[in-house]
Parts: sequence; C-alpha cells; structure tokens
Amino acid sequence: MPCSRCLALSISDVSMYAVCPNCGDPWPPPVQSYVKPDSAQMPETVSTMPPDAPRKARGGPYSPIPAVYAFAGPFAYLSNFWLVSVELDGIPYPSVEHAYQAAKSTDPEAREGIRTARSPSLAKQLGRRLTLRSDWNAVRLQIMADLLEQKFRKPSLRLALLQTGDAELAEGNRWHDCYYGRCYCDRCGGKGHNHLGRLLMALRAQLRGDPA
Repeated sequence: MPCSRCLALSISDVSMYAVCPNCGDPWPPPVQSYVKPDSAQMPETVSTMPPDAPRKARGGPYSPIPAVYAFAGPFAYLSNFWLVSVELDGIPYPSVEHAYQAAKSTDPEAREGIRTARSPSLAKQLGRRLTLRSDWNAVRLQIMADLLEQKFRKPSLRLALLQTGDAELAEGNRWHDCYYGRCYCDRCGGKGHNHLGRLLMALRAQLRGDPA
C-alpha cells in the first residue's frame, strides 16, 4: 500500500511521476486499494464513475466490480497526455498524444512542429489543423495500438496497467469524444465506441498472457 501522502497527491503532482515521489512505490496504487479522490482533485468536467454506472461499480474503494471511467487523478497515466517517450517512424516524441497527432500527416515539417509542441494539449490543437493523410481512417487504430504498446513497455506503467485487474477502462469525457472515449454530456448521454479503453484492455490482456 503506498504511503498516505501519495494518496493525497494532486493531479498536477501525479502527472509528473510513475512512482510515488514520497515512498517510491509504483503509482498509482492497485485498483483494490484505490481511495476515491475528493471532488476538488478531479476535473469538473469528468467524474470517476458516471451517474448511470452499475451500483457495485460505484460502491466504494473496495468495489467487487472495479471500473475506471476517468483517466485522471490516480489513473492519469492511462491518458495519452502522460509524458513518456515513444517513437513514430524512428523519431522520439514526448507522449503518445504528440506522436498520434503527428501521424495524421506524412509531411516531415508538420510532424516536427507537433513533436516539439510544449505540451500534449498543444500537440492536439496543432493536429486538428492538419490536412489528414488519405489513409488516416484505415490506419489510425493500428497507430494508436502501436504507440500504446511502446508506452507500456516502461516497467512502472506496465505494472500499473496490470494492477487494474479486470476493471473496465473507459475515457469518460464531456468534450464529445465518442470515438476513443465515452462522452457524458447531456447531448451524448454516455455514448461512445471507447476505442482507447478497448485498446488498453486488449493490451492488458496481452501483457497478462490471456488466451486470445
């Protein structure tokens, strides 16, 4: 069990570490011992559990059916914004988000502008301005899967992903991302393909050696 101080880390603190900076244990703690953060620690636009989640999933820190519906707080490492080096065509990028957005184009200059963006958020903004490569819809999921596989080669992140057990992983949001996540705004009502969560769960099963 990580120390009591690491459970009180803020989101800005958590995003900087793959281990607890106080006790040195892998961050985040296992799902089974996860203590829900105070609402002040969570983004206002996302809740840890959506209102319509099964009662057992919302029941508390020792829920028999754990689920993660927000890639924030102790589960911020699941977000593509987590800073960890990955490669795209042999060139290093500071996060999965940087590399994924750069992959939308085959223009080296455009890719370099995204690679050197000062934050994953800015990289995402720059990616939205690109003219998409002609095969983007056909290749984007495989590109994301390849980048996630690289990300979770890092031992501390691999351990953290495995510690989520059989939890359903879904990037709950209110910014209308119904492709990689599920949007819980009034209009979308929890709809979404959750491709990011599904890729993470498939990678977790692969790392565990589950039968295909």
